[in-house]
Amino acid sequence: MATFYPNEKVPLKSGGRKSDKITAEEFKNLIKSIFEKTKKKDPELDDYDWDDYSWIFYFNEYLPGFSKDLKYDFDFENTVVQGEVKFTKGGTPYLEFICGGDWEEGLLLYLYPSDGNLRVYIPTKGNTVRKDLKCVFGSELEIGDPYLDDSGSFSLNDSDRVKYLNKYSDTPFKDGDTIGMNRDWCLEDFETRLGER
Repeated sequence: MATFYPNEKVPLKSGGRKSDKITAEEFKNLIKSIFEKTKKKDPELDDYDWDDYSWIFYFNEYLPGFSKDLKYDFDFENTVVQGEVKFTKGGTPYLEFICGGDWEEGLLLYLYPSDGNLRVYIPTKGNTVRKDLKCVFGSELEIGDPYLDDSGSFSLNDSDRVKYLNKYSDTPFKDGDTIGMNRDWCLEDFETRLGER
């Protein structure tokens, strides 16, 4: 059994996203400031701390441009930040998250500053997403994929899923493989979209 990394051969878009080149401390202060402003709009935010970053996803309707960044269907249930602030090759600070419900493959995404706001980027290359259905692997049933049974289970021989996996890969998906994300490919996608590669 091996880990299969989807979307190896997807074309990358270069540029089109702006980012603020600020320090890690300035990035954290921006998050804290946006948290305080959002708290005034929604008292339910009192149940969160500013550095419990999951609030950003649950209250994303208050963040300009953020909800349109969420281009794939996935659940915020297990939103976990992966370490501290990191920087792209071009100097953009970001936080890396893994998100998804228990029934979904974990999705990797990046939170970064842009024009004094918070934006999110969900890479396609190397990530656990289905471009054709605009969802995370495991969420196909929620959007009506006809290739799942009533319990939401997949057969590894499911020809539609395997056909999709093999379409964007040089290595064929094999029966028994598990689907995982490739962090290096995801970061390449993110930095390319920022115009830094």
